[in-house]
Amino acid sequence: MPAFVSAGIESATLLEPSAKRVLVTNTRQLFSAVNAAEKGQTIMLADGVYDLSAMAPLRLRQDSIALYGMSRDPRKVILKGSGFGSANTSEELIKIEAASITVAYLTIRDVRGNGLKIQTGASHGILVHNVHFIDICERSIKGPDAPVSRNGVIRYCLFEQVTRITDAIPNLGFNGDYVAGIDLMKIDGWKIQDNLFRNIKGKNGGGRAAVFLWNGSRNTVVERNVFIGCDRSISFGNASSGTVDMEGGIIRNNFIVAGSDISIEVCNSTGGLIAFNTIYSANPAFTRTVFFNGNKGTNIFKNNLVMGKLGVQGGATPDTAGNLLIHSTGKAANWFRNPAAGDLRLTALASQAVGKGIPLPSIATDIDGNARNPKPDIGAHEMSATNGIRYPAAPKPASDLRTAGEAIGNQAAPGFLWKTEWFNVHGRRLTRG
Repeated sequence: MPAFVSAGIESATLLEPSAKRVLVTNTRQLFSAVNAAEKGQTIMLADGVYDLSAMAPLRLRQDSIALYGMSRDPRKVILKGSGFGSANTSEELIKIEAASITVAYLTIRDVRGNGLKIQTGASHGILVHNVHFIDICERSIKGPDAPVSRNGVIRYCLFEQVTRITDAIPNLGFNGDYVAGIDLMKIDGWKIQDNLFRNIKGKNGGGRAAVFLWNGSRNTVVERNVFIGCDRSISFGNASSGTVDMEGGIIRNNFIVAGSDISIEVCNSTGGLIAFNTIYSANPAFTRTVFFNGNKGTNIFKNNLVMGKLGVQGGATPDTAGNLLIHSTGKAANWFRNPAAGDLRLTALASQAVGKGIPLPSIATDIDGNARNPKPDIGAHEMSATNGIRYPAAPKPASDLRTAGEAIGNQAAPGFLWKTEWFNVHGRRLTRG
């Protein structure tokens, strides 16, 4: 795991289970507990591998229940499907069919279709917290064309594709490019924050986005995420939909290490704010690193630091003041700390970005939660911040978890801020804020 993570203040608080709990230790107990679940109940999963391939989907149909990995370490509680290369394209491991559902501290992996599916418009207030999604062949999280789902949160999660998509996988759709991380339609007021997306790729480099939001979505915030090597990173809208795909969406304070295609795509959208993002690309001459296409109204694109080019095709022209676009690899080769690990914090050589942004009162902090200066830096990282926020240390973890310092032999450098949640998601250590 990369050393870099973004350190949001919510990561200082462990998510607690409800007082009403039931413990399960195997797959049959898990299905029985879900089928008999009462409102407000937390189903605690003991460490182990739960093979759901013969019994899936696991249907969450009672309001206000939670699936919760008891050890608070998602690596120790694994829900497993039939395999990334299975022929069963209709496989769905978990279906959410109720409101106020929480899924936390577990891994969903090796699924041919959808890992977690949000099935109906009654599914409001969903929380997906510190969950690992590994090798999901189509969608890690899928929300179909159903009535509006409101106020969901996806945070501190890992979305990673380890296995390549090849012709050896049967029944591939769209010539092997039908893969995405989060694909949601008709959502309103959702937040997607503090996640890591790595190598979400199709067979031919044309995979759908790591975050793909469209078809009547509104007022959704995508912030403080890290994207590494995904074919596409963030898409508001689908160029082929012909409807208003996103209204009032916000993309802010994200780090993107570009893959083979578009890093930020905004199409069939209106009223969006895309600001203070940093994009690093090995191919800064690519004409569509950021792409606006067929938009229904004005979107604002400001204070973004982009190694690449901006493309606009049809529709309303975006407001593009205050960005820094770099078209040569050599010019900004040493501006960032560690692009390979997703750490796009600025170095002292990035003087062209420091203090050159346009103040945006609605975005007062950077990817680390540090306050922005009155004359902000361009991009997600505020290197020149003089009023840095220092969050409280994380509470003591559960007794069966080691602290981050113990995990690396107590070799933490002075001044490092430990976050239990982020240790569990991304391993090793956190960098200074």
